[in-house]
Amino acid sequence: MAKFVVVSSYFPPLVGGTSTVMANLLSAFRSEAFSVICERPEAFDGTHEASVPESINALRAGVPGWVKRLPYGLRAVRWLRFALVPRVVRMILRQRPDRIIAVLPSWPFLLAAYLAHKRSGVPLYTYWMDASVEADRLRWPDRFVVARYERAILEAAQRRLVLSEALQDDFEHRFGLESVVVPHSIALPSEIGTFRRQEGEKVIAHTGVVEALQREGLRRVHAALLTSPEWEAKLVLSTPTAPSDLGEFHAARIVTLANSEVRELQRRSAVLVAVVPFAGSYESLRRTTFPTKVVEYLTSGVPILAHAPPDSFFAQHVRRHGYALLVDEPSEAAVREGLRRLLSDDRLCRELTTRARALVQGTYALPQVAAAFARACDLDPVTLR
Repeated sequence: MAKFVVVSSYFPPLVGGTSTVMANLLSAFRSEAFSVICERPEAFDGTHEASVPESINALRAGVPGWVKRLPYGLRAVRWLRFALVPRVVRMILRQRPDRIIAVLPSWPFLLAAYLAHKRSGVPLYTYWMDASVEADRLRWPDRFVVARYERAILEAAQRRLVLSEALQDDFEHRFGLESVVVPHSIALPSEIGTFRRQEGEKVIAHTGVVEALQREGLRRVHAALLTSPEWEAKLVLSTPTAPSDLGEFHAARIVTLANSEVRELQRRSAVLVAVVPFAGSYESLRRTTFPTKVVEYLTSGVPILAHAPPDSFFAQHVRRHGYALLVDEPSEAAVREGLRRLLSDDRLCRELTTRARALVQGTYALPQVAAAFARACDLDPVTLR
């Protein structure tokens, strides 16, 4: 059987992020058909580690976690990650793959995949989970690598895969290059959740990382709940982000959960929250991002509050498919009103969750997404389970 190698970042994670997308997707393929070469995440904040199934050949390379505890440790990590590139190239080539599939957002590993392709002639495919940030907005050494290699990597790829139509448009606009949309995927549970009103304390949940892109919107949700004690609702953040970094959410419950526990939290929540920032310097990310946890939210039977700028892809996607209540103005009062409606209007919640169920079955179900991924990467159908 022909073999492909996936060069990724963390795999698999406990919660959230790009690697969840890849872990879901690769579960549809025969384990003997691929290897994963991924970064060890312990040098970065958060808990991303999880056991890899024994059947998957996952090889890791990374900067030791103790480096970040040194003076200027995080700055050292940014440089030392690129020192791994020659080693990762060797790891890729030792697998003797017939396809190299490189996944953004790990620039050192993306660069290593490109260099392995150049050295070996093995076809390169790239899978972009986000729009790349303009080089002059990045720190060194990422700035140099993006400026020097981004277009070369894009043009070297046999095919460029992207998560959404927004990223497809971004590639066409910025680079004049075509790409193929392969969306998020999810292995559907035996029964997709249907709406039912929860008794007792109402949980308003956000699952996944809480970094710069999430903080602005979550601050409004947090403030709206603080000024509405009559709802008896609590903000719960299930996140790998360290609680010590989330002091601004002092009234929230902050937990780190395994994937199965995250799914249970989603199902027993009253509202699930997904946010995209209105302010900040990363306009391309704000315009094109699609929160990775939304696809999981769609299967929960719980109404979704989407808080995003009106011109963002996420807001446009919500309007097109009608699976969430959209708050598209940067206003605490507007967020409060959106939460009030979701906590009180059962008919609205049933309509939203019914549309969510139809969307996930029609667009994000794992078998059809995996088949699209295999076609885009020219993989033999026999590699699928």
